[in-house]
Amino acid sequence: MKNYFSMFLNAALAMAFMVSVGFSQEDVAKNWYRGNTHMHSFWSDGNVFPEMAADWYKDGGYDFIVLSDHDNLQLNENAWIDMEQPKVQKVMEQYAARYGEDAYETREKDGKKQIRLLTIRELKAKLDIPGKFLMIPGHEMNAGANGVTLHGNALNVTASLPFQRGETLAESIDKNALIVKKNGEDGGHTSVFMLNHPYWPFHDIDPMSMADAKETRLYEFLNGVPSGNQKSDKFWTYEAFFDIVTAFRIVKGYPLIYGTGTDDTHNYLSASGDVPFLAWIVVRAEKLESESIMRAMVAGDFYVSTGAKMEDIRFDRETGTLTVKVKAAEGQNYRIRFIGTKKNFDQTAEEFVSEKERKNWKLSPEIGIELLAVDGTEASYTLTDDDLYVRAIISVEPPVKDRGGAWTQPYSLMAQ
Repeated sequence: MKNYFSMFLNAALAMAFMVSVGFSQEDVAKNWYRGNTHMHSFWSDGNVFPEMAADWYKDGGYDFIVLSDHDNLQLNENAWIDMEQPKVQKVMEQYAARYGEDAYETREKDGKKQIRLLTIRELKAKLDIPGKFLMIPGHEMNAGANGVTLHGNALNVTASLPFQRGETLAESIDKNALIVKKNGEDGGHTSVFMLNHPYWPFHDIDPMSMADAKETRLYEFLNGVPSGNQKSDKFWTYEAFFDIVTAFRIVKGYPLIYGTGTDDTHNYLSASGDVPFLAWIVVRAEKLESESIMRAMVAGDFYVSTGAKMEDIRFDRETGTLTVKVKAAEGQNYRIRFIGTKKNFDQTAEEFVSEKERKNWKLSPEIGIELLAVDGTEASYTLTDDDLYVRAIISVEPPVKDRGGAWTQPYSLMAQ
């Protein structure tokens, strides 16, 4: 499988060389690519065949996906499921009509008719279109650790990776991040761990543990599953969580963590629940190739969207200025809000035990304050001497069913 990724390395290394000798990222031609990095199929608990799941997004205008079935990279060439079970029967006619009855294998075993699931290699051979659509290999890592639910996605990996546990929650998170990273290092490509739905099911991943998980570079800021974004007066919103983690990581001298948006799709057949097209990421990369996409994500060169499109996002490290430009849609007005935290913020963290014995914290409202708000499609904010970081939130005015926004990553002159 190592050779599977090697074709992508030369271009990525050439780009890294250009940057190292003085070229800025602006000098390297890049494009925006829309993707979903968390979704399921019959390989686990999704309700359609894997190629149907992929095509849902392909037909929906996405450029790349990660089919992240539970604890299992789709490598088993002998994975058969019962054709008579209701969930398979429900989509069998649609499946055969789209792909043809000669596109799948069936067999009789123990008096039951079975159908074979396609592997990731077969799926990529069938569905990838160079420069237009890409399936990135991956799987979800699911278990409990340190008394809470801990899930994460292994992105761009070549094997099913075993779940890891540590002495603390932060250590457990990081052990999983490191085993994913090692898969890439061993194979000569970039593999990345993404912590999933920290707010589910009972605000399980507290922000102070997330701040201490210094090896982890991605987490699921927006999870399309409604239960994945629980809100409570006792806890933090997903916005506050992002700011708490960002502020404390900078104070601790740790690298920034970047927030993603996903669907966590299980249901492709109805209009409610964990369905497609709720939240996504848009990555700025040189090419629509796995290595290029992964490197851009590790660098934080992407934004989260539930509808709004960005024309440009730039952070000038010399001046500390974040500039964002929205790609305007007809009939929509936009507000750009710059959010940050001051260096002298109150770091008091009062611990309490919440529902289901989850450890949580009461934290200062000084974390994540509005620095500037501008109505329009383009705005800039320059970090002041007392700012830790800045990030931007783009909203549609007036709001349309809480949809249509976009979020940049945090930018700081203090962070690694």
